[in-house]
Amino acid sequence: MSNQNILLVLTLGCFSIILSGLIIIILGFELNIHTVYFSILTGAIISIITGLILKLRLQSINNQIKLSQLNLKEGEDIIIDGKASYNKMIGRLFLTDQRIVFLPKGQSKDNFLQSEIALDQITGIDKNKTAGLIHNGIVLSVSEAKHIFFIDFADDWCRIIDWQLLLTKSRENDFSSPLINSID
Repeated sequence: MSNQNILLVLTLGCFSIILSGLIIIILGFELNIHTVYFSILTGAIISIITGLILKLRLQSINNQIKLSQLNLKEGEDIIIDGKASYNKMIGRLFLTDQRIVFLPKGQSKDNFLQSEIALDQITGIDKNKTAGLIHNGIVLSVSEAKHIFFIDFADDWCRIIDWQLLLTKSRENDFSSPLINSID
């Protein structure tokens, strides 16, 4: 576990000690050495349980990343990923610092169904709407083609992709305006 997670567990343990002491006093028990020991024991147990849950959750997230089978290029980092649908296939959409990749669920290692768009090829970003009301996807324009990805939190994805495009352009000293067509 990282230092930040250990600090979180210790803070929660201290809070639990104080809270259990207050609950004991509120319930009308006398404050003596036994109630203090009980409070400390309760805080320690809650800290241990929280630490185990946090560790299991982090292992689960790491396993999900390993199962995603996205082969990163050297020096490439994943910025965000999420469940998505593209061309009637369900899978995961990845935004890296170099490209956007859709990896269908159950993809084999050879990645023959993987869809990939380099960030420097994107000419526009738009949001897809269902019935003209609900934003449920993003539309990426690449030269003359449009790629529609149905994904939760489409507004956030558009903003994050736009920011990543600006970062990519700023590295190339091209400070043009964002590509997002509408922020409504």
